[in-house]
Amino acid sequence: MCRLQRLVAAALVWISAAGCTLNYFTAPRLDLSQAVLTFEDNFDGTAVDEAKWRVVDQNLNANGAVNAYNPAMVSVSDGLLAIQVQRVPWMDKPYSGGELDSLHRQTFQYGYFEARIKCPKGSGLHCSWWLWPDDNDWPPEIDIVEIRGNLPTQAMLTIHWQEPGA
Repeated sequence: MCRLQRLVAAALVWISAAGCTLNYFTAPRLDLSQAVLTFEDNFDGTAVDEAKWRVVDQNLNANGAVNAYNPAMVSVSDGLLAIQVQRVPWMDKPYSGGELDSLHRQTFQYGYFEARIKCPKGSGLHCSWWLWPDDNDWPPEIDIVEIRGNLPTQAMLTIHWQEPGA
């Protein structure tokens, strides 16, 4: 079983955009009475807890992105984590976006994950939360949820893996 290290919250939150809320409460409830809490962050402070999270500062040049990851786009206030995207040039890209992960801070092999995520509407926006292997070798990857800004009421779950022997 692949050990997962990076719990990546790459949810773009555009302050001026009204988000959508997805409701999964129509599914049968899971019995979590035996679940053991292994990680929690309620973002109670005024900054990201760097013992738990790494705020990304880089230009990945991946998937046709027009933004680079700028630490100034990540903030904590009133118990909420805000990850923004703005038309602020960063690392030769016309937009700045935020991303944080738990690389070299948290490792999970099994667990129960829960988050409250509000995603923005708008063409070109992509809100996602995913798990990545701790050796940083892709695949596998588990996309817990991905929401495209132009389809804000549709949530996608994807599991990426490599075929045996490939």
